[in-house]
Amino acid sequence: MGRTGLSSKELSRVEVMGRVKAGNLRLGEAGELLELSYRQAKRIWARYRLLTVCIGFLPMPTLTGLETA
Repeated sequence: MGRTGLSSKELSRVEVMGRVKAGNLRLGEAGELLELSYRQAKRIWARYRLLTVCIGFLPMPTLTGLETA
C-alpha cells in the first residue's frame, strides 16, 4: 500500500466521518469511536464536509502532452 501523507489518526477520522456521511453512524457515536467529545466530533465533521465539497470543485488534471502519437 502506498503512502497517503496522512497519519493513522487522520485516516481513522476520515474512515469514521465517511461512515457518518453514509448514514451508518451518528455523530455522537463517531465521537466515542474517535475518543472525542460530541462538540469536537461536530467540528471535525464540519471540516470534513467542507473539504469534500471543495475537492468536488477542483479541476481534474489533464494528460495534455502525455499522449503518444
